[in-house]
Amino acid sequence: MIKPTDVEAPLVSYCPSNIYSLIPNKEASTVVNWTAPTFTDNVGVVSVDVFPLYSPGDTFQPGSVSMTYTAKDAENNKKECKFSITVRRQECRQPSDPDNGYLSCSNFGNQKFCSINCNKSKKTFKFMFGFIVSCEGNEVPDCVNYTSLSPGGSCSTGYVPQSGGFVQDTCVKCPRGMYYNNSSSTCEKCPVGFISTAEGSFKCEACPSMKSTEGEGSKICIEQCGVGKFSQTGLDLLGSLSPCIPCPLDTYQDMVGQKSCQQCPNGTRTHSIESKSSDDCGYAPVITQFGPSPTNAAQNKKVQFECYGNGKPLPTFYIEKVEGFGSLATRQYIYDEDKNLIGLRYIITAATGDDTGAYRCRLVNPFGEDTQYLTVTVQVDYITG
Repeated sequence: MIKPTDVEAPLVSYCPSNIYSLIPNKEASTVVNWTAPTFTDNVGVVSVDVFPLYSPGDTFQPGSVSMTYTAKDAENNKKECKFSITVRRQECRQPSDPDNGYLSCSNFGNQKFCSINCNKSKKTFKFMFGFIVSCEGNEVPDCVNYTSLSPGGSCSTGYVPQSGGFVQDTCVKCPRGMYYNNSSSTCEKCPVGFISTAEGSFKCEACPSMKSTEGEGSKICIEQCGVGKFSQTGLDLLGSLSPCIPCPLDTYQDMVGQKSCQQCPNGTRTHSIESKSSDDCGYAPVITQFGPSPTNAAQNKKVQFECYGNGKPLPTFYIEKVEGFGSLATRQYIYDEDKNLIGLRYIITAATGDDTGAYRCRLVNPFGEDTQYLTVTVQVDYITG
């Protein structure tokens, strides 16, 4: 048997892409999980070194870490897998100034208290002295046009009684994000995906394509997370509030505006982050049979061997002589009864001594590759004079 010289470095079957994670509000760190890289080698991987010494499931604080996995075989041939882990904190939302006014905020013990100041000739839609700032966000009433109640105690069309006060003597217009309902004479919030662009609106307008709102009563349309991404709101809130981030490894998202990603089915995984379809989920090739091995043949006779395997996506099949050149060979794809590719056949029509040696079958797809060897021995008849 001819043993190939081991000059080949290990191959990366799987290497994670860069990983991104958010630390929840009020937390100091977060747990980050990933699938460890895998390697193959024609002889065998003898060790895998990890630097720095983090493992899946470890706790990470804000910052970025560069991970390196190094595989070695018995001949000290090496192959590396590198990726980064980036963790950042999700910051508390800060309240925005109301339309036609501003906030005055000051610390109140461990909290922050804000009062609302309206421009001249404006009042808050809802009567409010002020509020304690909440990390989850505050609903700040806008400052709008107002008028007094009529002698009969009602508001004219387009106005509603100001709520929240001790004395009901003021009528106010509907702020942005709401509309005046003629049927009920009330201000109602615009539904999700709709906004009103001006104070006193009588209808809401739909957001443009690929945009939506955080919830009912929103004032602006925001970009939705595209396919392959997600956020806590499904929207791309800029800064560190809740931006769209790529779907992690082994997940995908084929819809826009989503708050999570779908897990790959049946134990499959993705080759990279930000996968956009279940078709991106797969697994590395596996050779199920390569033979017959060893293969013995007579000079000028037909030699044939076959390689079978599978993988997702369907791998590319290769059969090749490891060293030197052999006779001209024919390669035939092998299909099952459903016309699915399952293997490759290698045919030498008339074998010669040059065909003796090691042959390699390789299956390759984006998730990695698998390799097996067999040996062909051709019995050569020498004519002596």
